[in-house]
Amino acid sequence: MAKSPKKNGVDPKPDTPSADEIQAIIDGSHGDPFAFLGLQEHDGGFVARCFVPGAETVTAHTLSGEAIGELARRHDAGFFSGLVKVSALQPIRYRATRGDDEWMVTDPYSFGPILGPMDDYFIREGSHLRLFDKMGAHPIKHQGVDGFHFAVWAPNARRVSVVGDFNDWDGRRHVMRLPASGKSSPPMCGPAPPTSSKSSARMASCCH
Repeated sequence: MAKSPKKNGVDPKPDTPSADEIQAIIDGSHGDPFAFLGLQEHDGGFVARCFVPGAETVTAHTLSGEAIGELARRHDAGFFSGLVKVSALQPIRYRATRGDDEWMVTDPYSFGPILGPMDDYFIREGSHLRLFDKMGAHPIKHQGVDGFHFAVWAPNARRVSVVGDFNDWDGRRHVMRLPASGKSSPPMCGPAPPTSSKSSARMASCCH
């Protein structure tokens, strides 16, 4: 069984995310959801945080299916968080329930980045020789999970999200990572490719 490390032999403190950060996730306005959602180090242990609209209960699981923690519902809109029993950062999934309904959600925020610093540098410089391998949508196996990687160039965007049938076209749920070069997402993970998807951008004015 996975074990959560203790700090000086003491269990980590309960996770108490601020109301402002929770609201920013719900509003889709959080400046860096990858630093807040997913699996995060916390007080010598680990916490999982997720936004699953419509869920009444959420349990965190490893990719192999082992339950690692029940998450508390922090907001009725579907924000959950709690301590989990793991020993290292890793991709995780959630078992969500609502009444008699049950479904699994792979957490996109628990994956590490795909584009590296040299990709960022060459894309920003305009000299990347394999943009066709990096930009757009590509099937990929990343950290043991089959899914899709999306990347777009959107220098004036405040937020870019991947939306489709797999997330009810909700731009708050799969916000893309912001490297130095533009926007890049984690893989869109699931048992099959999304039937339909596109990117949705919230733009900032380029005028002053």
